[in-house]
Amino acid sequence: MKVYTANERGVTLGAMVTPYQLTSGREIAAVSVGEEGRGRWVGFVPVRLTPAAQSQLAEKGETIIFYVAPWKAVDGDKMVFDQLKEDHNNSTGHVCLVLNFAYGYRGTVTYEFPENVNILADGCKADGAAGRMAGGCEYIVITEGPCTIRVHRTGRLYGGESDFLVVVKGGDVTLTTPNEAWLEDL
Repeated sequence: MKVYTANERGVTLGAMVTPYQLTSGREIAAVSVGEEGRGRWVGFVPVRLTPAAQSQLAEKGETIIFYVAPWKAVDGDKMVFDQLKEDHNNSTGHVCLVLNFAYGYRGTVTYEFPENVNILADGCKADGAAGRMAGGCEYIVITEGPCTIRVHRTGRLYGGESDFLVVVKGGDVTLTTPNEAWLEDL
């Protein structure tokens, strides 16, 4: 399945993989959202990388993945991604999305998910020493077929849009605003 990253700047194919240090001190490759700290937390999905991507991660500290095959871990509750070199079977229209929209100054960001969206991981970013000045969640999700995810941002956006629609259709993802959504079908 394809992997996309969506934020207020647009939608891009691919997601960033970085090393994630477990409590034991062991590092794993993972797609992560959120940040560490008071009033914040990190969510992640482990990734089994190809040897070439593993080398790039070791050398540069990051790599980008474009296609994955998700599978349930041993406990049956958590997901793990296997990196693929190409999209083998996306006839289902399923996609993986990393949603990391920014919130405005002293604002928040909220998401409305339809029923055919499975949340794999969530994390939170925040402003202020206690994380209470501003903040919002970020998500790693898998969509099962066509859907629309609504995003609402508050705070001082300095002319930026406050509402977005992340539209998944036919295995592709687009970003629009509620005012422009009707133009997508022209």
